[in-house]
Amino acid sequence: MIILPNAPIYSIYPAVVPADKQITMTICANEPAFIIPDGRKYSLNIINVNCDENYYNPSNHKWINIVCEKGVLRFEFMFEGEGEHMLWMMQTRFL
Repeated sequence: MIILPNAPIYSIYPAVVPADKQITMTICANEPAFIIPDGRKYSLNIINVNCDENYYNPSNHKWINIVCEKGVLRFEFMFEGEGEHMLWMMQTRFL
């Protein structure tokens, strides 16, 4: 699992997930200086990077909105099929 744009600053758990099963994912800062403030909102773009069709076709990307609670971001997601995914995290002002 890759998280962008600042991969060394954040970690995602679990890093390996079962295919086709709903799972709770957690994104947290690797150092106290980068802890995400509570209430901050992010859009998360989830991209399957195993084939060019999904990677380069934005209509195949999955978008979810998440809000920071207790310094971490948590979300539920089902990763379809086996393979590597990339997460692109952007701060937003969604309602």
